[in-house]
Amino acid sequence: MRPSVIVRRSRRAVCARQGSSTPRHEQRWKEGWLMFCQQEQPSGCPSGSLRRISLALTPDQARRPEAFLSELRNGPFPDLTSFAIPSTQVPHGFRLDATIQSLDGLQAARVRSDALEGGGGDLGWAGSAAPVVAYVVTSGRLEFTHAGRRHCLTPGQVCVRDSGSAWTFSCAPDVGLRLLSVPQHLVFSYLGSPAILDDVCVLEADDPRGRVLEKFLERVGTLGWNSDLPAPLRASVLDVCALILTNILVDSCVRRPPDEPMGTLGLAKAAIERNIGDAGLSPGVVADLIGVSARTLHRAFSASDDTVMAFIRDTRLHRARNDLVSPGRGLGITEIATRWHFSDASHFTRRFKSVYGVTPRVYLRDFREGDGSEA
Repeated sequence: MRPSVIVRRSRRAVCARQGSSTPRHEQRWKEGWLMFCQQEQPSGCPSGSLRRISLALTPDQARRPEAFLSELRNGPFPDLTSFAIPSTQVPHGFRLDATIQSLDGLQAARVRSDALEGGGGDLGWAGSAAPVVAYVVTSGRLEFTHAGRRHCLTPGQVCVRDSGSAWTFSCAPDVGLRLLSVPQHLVFSYLGSPAILDDVCVLEADDPRGRVLEKFLERVGTLGWNSDLPAPLRASVLDVCALILTNILVDSCVRRPPDEPMGTLGLAKAAIERNIGDAGLSPGVVADLIGVSARTLHRAFSASDDTVMAFIRDTRLHRARNDLVSPGRGLGITEIATRWHFSDASHFTRRFKSVYGVTPRVYLRDFREGDGSEA
């Protein structure tokens, strides 16, 4: 198997990159990397933050995990805003161990976890507050879904993404991860644009940029951040991190023309994700949003064995499912059905059961204790 690097890229950065064989950020990246690798870590008093989280839930606790999972949002997963323990994991309890290092807004973590799922992006983040995050899978399997596209990462693969737009995730039991989170503005300061990174590309792991990213994560892990790091080294760590991500995001930009079927499909799915709360969302509206004819739009979905309305319904159902199991939402089944534009609670229940195999009430019992009352 040839591992790969999954990266989201900025459209405006593509234009900035064209015609420049040696961009300014590349030279600064090389200089910063040398400084970072050669600097010795001194001894002294702590200036960074080093934390550890260890969860060991019984099956009963795993059925009602809200109080335990809430700390993950401020722990190893800064880009994710909702968490749930899958029903298949609940009978076995739940374990998670994480070591989290923080320095001036940058965060690195090592995580080993049982099966977990949830979401991020517009489920809770507000625009520019979202970090840019790198994941390295060391064991197990991790899946991300965005705009109808699923990316399955196995050991040796890396995902770099902006977390400002909607993503959902799930991981298999005994997954091992290394994470790196950097404030969005640091990366955008080199990209030269505050535009949200809204496309996905894949790099082979033998690409030098992929190797440099993995080496950086290894180096960060040995740094420790448990000493009084001098200001030049702290600045170098942040600068090198942002430059490595920028180098990947800019240099890997090869966009499909929007009139190609897959290009149209990706644009349409992203537009649907962004406007899914609109009760009047329809094929005609989507076509207008991305600037193509309705015929071109339908042809793009047909080429992928799908339809526009089926994707809209599936996206709404997935958002409704997130509301159902997310802690603290306090929404009943009828409220969820109304929020996501199902005609009534019965229609929502039938649609939910056709996809998930059980009614919303039964599904919810796998996550929380209770007698089947509405969440």
